[in-house]
Amino acid sequence: MHTVTHPTASLKLHASKGPMPTVEINIDKLDNAEIALDEFVCPTLAALARRAPDQSCTIYQFMTQSVNFMHNCWSVFLIIDGSERFLTGLADGIGYRKESESRISDSIPPLAGTPLYHLQDGELWAHEDGEWKRLDAYDDVTEYDEEELTEEDPGDEEDDDWNDEEEEENETTTVTRAKPKGRQRAARNDARVGKIKTKIETLFGLPEGSVVLQGPDGRPLRADAFIRTLRARWGYDN
Repeated sequence: MHTVTHPTASLKLHASKGPMPTVEINIDKLDNAEIALDEFVCPTLAALARRAPDQSCTIYQFMTQSVNFMHNCWSVFLIIDGSERFLTGLADGIGYRKESESRISDSIPPLAGTPLYHLQDGELWAHEDGEWKRLDAYDDVTEYDEEELTEEDPGDEEDDDWNDEEEEENETTTVTRAKPKGRQRAARNDARVGKIKTKIETLFGLPEGSVVLQGPDGRPLRADAFIRTLRARWGYDN
């Protein structure tokens, strides 16, 4: 995916202290339709950004169980911290689509959620792995070039699905030689659940289909859902 990173300081990020209106989306129904949240909302957000290049808006994500659609489901609340035109534009843009239920919903403080999208200067940005990345086109949201791990030494292969962090050396008073540095691997927020499941099985020599990544309700996420959706359901900040 071709992206351009942007220093946070030069973006006109909104962070209102009070509650802001939201667009609520039934994420369970979206999962059942096998459509990722980005695929569902980004075409509309990109169009809104182009139509209002002189205005900026930051959108935060808050995910919880909801009965606002007259039944129990998991909902994602997109907190719209910006002009009302972005709120109504997003609601209208996705409201006609049958893949999921959506509505203008409860007001939530942006700081209760995590930053997800930003619209500025006619461009759409997504917050991934601590950086703001410009989404140049809709295809950039849905397509990723992901390299497979090799069986010889998967820990040393470069892989776009993972973020690598070096462990600090661990010395004790009884052992004079430090433990060799290891590699902690964390899945990227924009990696797909199915890819990560397959790679976990490969890394640990597990049977195909033995790894299940599920939400706190016990329901497995579909294979093409993003890892950041899984983290959001469990309440982990990006």
